[in-house]
Amino acid sequence: MVVARGSAVTLLVAAALCASASSGSAQPGSVRADGAARIPVSGLTGSLQNPCFSPDSTRIALTRWPRRYNEGLASVHVAELGSGSVLARVSPEGATGVNLPGTCWNAPTDRIVFSLERDAPDWPFSASPDGQGLLRLVSLPGRVAIEPSFAPDGRRIAFEVSTCDAEGNGSIYVANADGTGVRRLTRRSDDRQPNWSPTGDRIVFQRRRGESWDAWTIRPDGTGLRNVTRTRRVSETDISWAPDGRRIVFSSDEHDGQIAALVVMNANGGGRVRVTRSAGWYDGAPSWSPDGTTIAFEARRGEPDGSRGTRLYRIAAP
Repeated sequence: MVVARGSAVTLLVAAALCASASSGSAQPGSVRADGAARIPVSGLTGSLQNPCFSPDSTRIALTRWPRRYNEGLASVHVAELGSGSVLARVSPEGATGVNLPGTCWNAPTDRIVFSLERDAPDWPFSASPDGQGLLRLVSLPGRVAIEPSFAPDGRRIAFEVSTCDAEGNGSIYVANADGTGVRRLTRRSDDRQPNWSPTGDRIVFQRRRGESWDAWTIRPDGTGLRNVTRTRRVSETDISWAPDGRRIVFSSDEHDGQIAALVVMNANGGGRVRVTRSAGWYDGAPSWSPDGTTIAFEARRGEPDGSRGTRLYRIAAP
């Protein structure tokens, strides 16, 4: 969730409106006052979440929950940004598939990574954008492995592991994409949603401290653990990277009047910029387009509880 300050808001609104008009995505009532424009997705009902850009920035992978927010058998789909046409279902029927926003779609391999629950606990799988070539990447009997993210070269993944009771704390792991070389990076904390940086040298994730969450980074070899946001009594979650690898974008509940807003900051700390600014809205699960122009995210007016789901939006990147 990202919001600009002062006169920069005007530029963000203008840029988002122009981008929406040129792509044909803007519809009556679909552009918010802060410039965020609704991403149309044709024919998919339910809660649409976790947008993740294709390497050429023209398509998105997304998770669809058919009933409400995080309810039902979720599925991963690919949609075209300009037209909103759903191009393919990536995860198989009869199973729950969930992708991570950020680096779920790898450029060198042109594959999408996601967690899949089918006759076993959730484990990382990958498939082509047309849903072909489904491949299990890692199996960890007795444990749940979710939220997978590709390294830039597509040869490794980072993911979150917890016990099968779903109540245990999460830990960050890495492995080769062929399932070998499984290695645990964090322990004795509750760590979630790892996203591999575009430069390959850091992994960002969220760590819980009490009732709050901070953004942390770590090197793929387990060294260099660092708290980036260092906030207190504030939760900052759903972290992913800018394409330059120098900044991160995340969802923060620190802003009065907005349930959660998108924020951008330097990956080494400081330089916070608020990007979305709509009172009463929840904005989360952001992804930065590889061409650097746009941030896509899930959003709804009010809390995304079990009664209603979210839709997908995008806003000009700061």
